[in-house]
Amino acid sequence: MQMRLVRRFATAAAGLTLLLVTSCSSSEPAERVSTIRVGGVAQLQRYPGVDHGAKARFERANREGGVAGRKIDFLGVQDDSSDLQRNTSLVKSLVQQRDVFAVVPLASDRFGAASSQFLSKSHVPYVGWGVTSGFCGSQWGFGYTGCHANDGLADLSGIEGVLAATGKRPPQLKVALQTDAGAEGKAAAYAEVLEQRGADIVYIKSDLSANGVTSYAPWAEALIETDPDVIYTLVDFPHEVGLSGALRTAGYDGMIVGSTSYVPGVLTRQPNVAAALDELYISTPTPVQEENSPAIEQIQEDLAIIGEPTEVGLGVSLGYWQADVFVSMLESVEGELTSDSLQKAVVSGFSYKSEEAGGIGPLTFPKNLTAPVTCAGLVQVEGTKYVVRRPFTCYDSYPAD
Repeated sequence: MQMRLVRRFATAAAGLTLLLVTSCSSSEPAERVSTIRVGGVAQLQRYPGVDHGAKARFERANREGGVAGRKIDFLGVQDDSSDLQRNTSLVKSLVQQRDVFAVVPLASDRFGAASSQFLSKSHVPYVGWGVTSGFCGSQWGFGYTGCHANDGLADLSGIEGVLAATGKRPPQLKVALQTDAGAEGKAAAYAEVLEQRGADIVYIKSDLSANGVTSYAPWAEALIETDPDVIYTLVDFPHEVGLSGALRTAGYDGMIVGSTSYVPGVLTRQPNVAAALDELYISTPTPVQEENSPAIEQIQEDLAIIGEPTEVGLGVSLGYWQADVFVSMLESVEGELTSDSLQKAVVSGFSYKSEEAGGIGPLTFPKNLTAPVTCAGLVQVEGTKYVVRRPFTCYDSYPAD
């Protein structure tokens, strides 16, 4: 903590020196020096709390004196409603109408080529969850956990912990994969890695649509017919609740693994949801609050200060950690802070490590412009609690076949 304060003091002092020089060489008074204006875009229904997490981190940066003598003016996070065109429209609006310095946070698989190319051509840095191609190879887009859309690298983060929890060797396992409609790429990526590890893929479908599902029984029956040891339900939260409940009702007693049902507080507030998810394993791409680490305690403290609930779900985590990486990027800039100087500082050699123990994995650019930081934890639902089965751990990625 002492080293962090010393570093921040040095950064603030450097920023103050720059501010004084600017004030002396210009008729513009010091108080009119611009702030660092940022705004974000996300699928808010899928990742609730993204805005709270980012605001909590940015407000702490402001309380500590800002960055380079400037406060961060956070405009909040707009909802793209999981619509590709709306995502692009919101991104353009932030740049053209709100004049943002950067777009942070970004948590949406609807962040497509039109959005990323526009930001790059406009020389506007963006930090987000690198699950789309706009975070892979771009000189202006920075995944807070690197590039996760590189087909040439196998991502083990959602797999190694699960395989270990089965207690069996991969060649002894039969695995089924069910994803949302339109998520064929995600299903194929998981299948490829599992097959490389020796597992037998007995079922793979991407046919759960966003609307119109009145009964999950047909999907549950189709999955169970293949007699899998492990079923991955790589679907959104409502589908995960419905499908997990249907599988248990149909008598499946094997391992079910989800990815979106880690929602602190929901199990105690909604008993029917807790019952449907009972015994479900959840692979978590961010550290969970049940680990009670210093990093989690810091997030909860920051949330409390801005008057928001202190439950650190996936959405809150995504917003907070993306903001934390961005603040670290700002602090790495030497001399005048501009979008170009920030971009140059990051792509020419930038390293990030959580200042508190128990945070996200280490990040290095330019390496992670094209490679992922592959970290995950594994929790299981027990009644109304999430129980940590595998602590948040980082794994190596390797070339895909």
